[in-house]
Amino acid sequence: MQALSEDKRISPFDQIALPKPTERTNAFNFNFRGTTFVFKELGGDRIKDSEHHAKTPKAIIYVFDAAMKK
Repeated sequence: MQALSEDKRISPFDQIALPKPTERTNAFNFNFRGTTFVFKELGGDRIKDSEHHAKTPKAIIYVFDAAMKK
């Protein structure tokens, strides 16, 4: 993710479709170059509010897990 962000190909503020939400965790699946990733938000902030919160003095943590070949 860091390499993609540095190349300006993807950022935490890009729109990500919400195909299947999970209980108690805001999770988003997205595909990149044939690989499916699960994007999870921690702290209860919605993805659309991330830009606002990034400008305030608090941390936003993004966790990527369950990466697999599709």
